[in-house]
Amino acid sequence: MTRGWVFKEATDIAFLDAYPEVVKLQNVRWEIFAAYFEARQAQFMHPPCPPHVSTSVATQARKLVLSTILRKGIVKMSAVRSCLYHSNSHQLHSLALLNEPELLGTLGDNVVCIDGVCALLSLGDVVIDPLRKILLNLFKVKGRIIKRVDIIKKAKAELEVMPSNPAFMRCVKDVCFSRGNSWILRDGIEHHMPA
Repeated sequence: MTRGWVFKEATDIAFLDAYPEVVKLQNVRWEIFAAYFEARQAQFMHPPCPPHVSTSVATQARKLVLSTILRKGIVKMSAVRSCLYHSNSHQLHSLALLNEPELLGTLGDNVVCIDGVCALLSLGDVVIDPLRKILLNLFKVKGRIIKRVDIIKKAKAELEVMPSNPAFMRCVKDVCFSRGNSWILRDGIEHHMPA
């Protein structure tokens, strides 16, 4: 038992003794991603690319997935996995089976996942990106529904200059939709992305 987590099953000592190399590998994997799990509610934590994923495979995965996220704004994590799984590359196919922090680490520090949907933290737009980061962070901390007043309040506190109303609307409509005074995080797409 560490860091507040408790296992339901007793430790399998026989397995630990029989497969020490597997135990060592899994301990290394979990240590790499411990900070990601601990920071989930407070901030965006960008996990590193897993050591067993080569740079060339990570680059292929980014090319395949990031353009779709850019085009659609929000994409379900299951759609990202499906895209990789249905690709023509065995190496990309295997990435679909990675756990969430490993897959996010492979996709790079510009991809964030909030409640099962992925978005780009930055679009390369100096006007919208600062507000986009605030907006996505609010969804991460507060959940799938946030109030317009919370967005405005946080933006005024963190930005030197408030974006124009058209820029504000363009930013929020990319990742959420309005219902009354609330903004609701989009769900993403229901079918797999084209390969």
